[in-house]
Amino acid sequence: MSSFRVLTSMITPDDTGILPEFREERPHFSSSNIFPSGIFILPGINILYPLEREFLERESSKCMILLNSLSALARSQQGTLVSGPMICKGENGKFYKRSYLLDENGSIQGHYDQCHIPREESAFFEQGSKPFLFSCCATRIAILHAYELLYPEYARSMALSGVQMVIVCGVTGLPFFQGIKSILQTRSLENHIFLAAACSGEGEGNYNTGIFSPSGADISEKNSSWFYSALIDTGPLSSKAQTRFFSSRRPDLYHPVTEFLV
Repeated sequence: MSSFRVLTSMITPDDTGILPEFREERPHFSSSNIFPSGIFILPGINILYPLEREFLERESSKCMILLNSLSALARSQQGTLVSGPMICKGENGKFYKRSYLLDENGSIQGHYDQCHIPREESAFFEQGSKPFLFSCCATRIAILHAYELLYPEYARSMALSGVQMVIVCGVTGLPFFQGIKSILQTRSLENHIFLAAACSGEGEGNYNTGIFSPSGADISEKNSSWFYSALIDTGPLSSKAQTRFFSSRRPDLYHPVTEFLV
């Protein structure tokens, strides 16, 4: 089986660390299966700037509360869930921007710590040390955060390793956020991969979500004011097809320009 449904959302955690759109006053979200046997992607929490340690401590203390809520959601919907980055404190006492993968039983199957941290945040957050990959319906999938779209070699290295789909989630600054759709399309096209994004910009009401095919086309369908979805079929996207796509690469030429300016 190489096809499955992906659903991206514009729902973000509120100040209590609970998903507000899945409370009792919104029963229509939790009473029906919105992502059975598929993947549900959430954007990250909003971060207040300028950063202060007190804010990080407060937000990291909500991490377990939010995870319990996400776990219940995954169980009720019988689908895989990818959370946008949350502020979590590691065993080493350092803060990470961390996304979690939960299965249909609500169990945590792993997490991804953002590997590229903006310079202005480096005094507060620790960098992750490795990518995070998982499989769904025989499809190799990677997770990265919205800011990391600015590092094209990161997504390219994933595609060269056989990744067929990249999930992008997170919160970005407004200048970058306003042009994010063109960046998403470019990353999917230049790497011949599917790309599903659930991103939000700083501030209320700034959301951008989309699901893109290897041709760069937005294949998402609007299900409601909160959700977009698409059927992903990676059958035609075989490793042989990706090999053909990358066959004309010239890695022998990809050196720092300074080598040619000596």
